[in-house]
Amino acid sequence: MSDGTLFIAATRALPSATPDELERWVATDAEGYLAMGISSLVFRSHGKMIPGGYRHGHAGDGGQGMRRIRVPAAEPGWSWGCGRSQIDVVINSHAHVDHVGWNTHDHDDHTHLTFPNATYYMLDEEFEHYTKPEQIAASPTLQQTVVPLRDSGHLELAKDGRW
Repeated sequence: MSDGTLFIAATRALPSATPDELERWVATDAEGYLAMGISSLVFRSHGKMIPGGYRHGHAGDGGQGMRRIRVPAAEPGWSWGCGRSQIDVVINSHAHVDHVGWNTHDHDDHTHLTFPNATYYMLDEEFEHYTKPEQIAASPTLQQTVVPLRDSGHLELAKDGRW
């Protein structure tokens, strides 16, 4: 499912590319930005509903997935036959902003889990790394999307290679 388009400076997306390579191989707009399609997966496995690969939506029209997967059948606005409360598992492969954006949402001046009944999985070393003060200072969205998992009671940390 499409989650919108991210517009990013070609030099940021491809930092090791030379100016000549960028000019020859990358289609950009007049300001040097390239359009990157953001896609998400939502799948069922062993009776569990699992969304994956999602975007926070700071740039371009990214973060559209929550509006695009809607159907009135379950909760207003979800089209794949279940609502947020029916999501069972959220897998955070790593804590880059384009992978943790659906963890939480703000409502009534509070941060809430987007999927209140889900278990959120993350590698322990990823969680520890991305919740360090210097990481949060470098990427403030971690304070809203990853740190709240710690006290939610819905986070399960795993060692690399096993759950």
